[in-house]
Amino acid sequence: MGCGADMTQGRPFERDAAADLAAEVFEGLTPEATEAFRALKRLGLRFRAFFARAFARVGAHPGQASCLLAIARSEGLSQRELARMLDITPAAVTGMLQKVERAGLVVRRTDEHDQRYVRIHLTEAGRALVSEVRGLLREQIGVLFAGMTPEELRDLARLLDRLNANMDASAPTTEDEV
Repeated sequence: MGCGADMTQGRPFERDAAADLAAEVFEGLTPEATEAFRALKRLGLRFRAFFARAFARVGAHPGQASCLLAIARSEGLSQRELARMLDITPAAVTGMLQKVERAGLVVRRTDEHDQRYVRIHLTEAGRALVSEVRGLLREQIGVLFAGMTPEELRDLARLLDRLNANMDASAPTTEDEV
């Protein structure tokens, strides 16, 4: 029996559970919306794996790479500022920083003017990795958009911006609601 097959009273169960679930989820949506969602979901999964494989070549994880790039852009920022830049919770930043700090890529220093703040700085090893990550990103972006015309890239950016705006419009408006 193939994947998803089951025996019910001696006969194969005809319907695939995943297909049943998908039918429920997409009920009432247009075929175009359903196909666009499926394509976006496939892209999201493949995008994540594509960059995870690339970053693994230099010993980094995509989240860590984003974290290091943000710190490089704004050396000496606070954990709260980093969380805002990455659009993640302060708790998630804390865990991420612990990992990159243990790896010797960043250091946290108390702000010399205000002892309540801790500022994040790259180490030399962190700067070297950021340089590798930037080169890797340029390479991977080239691969990702190979063969696309400037007009197609503009259209893609416009459509993705619209999706982002739709999600922003439905997102909670204060940190208390998150």
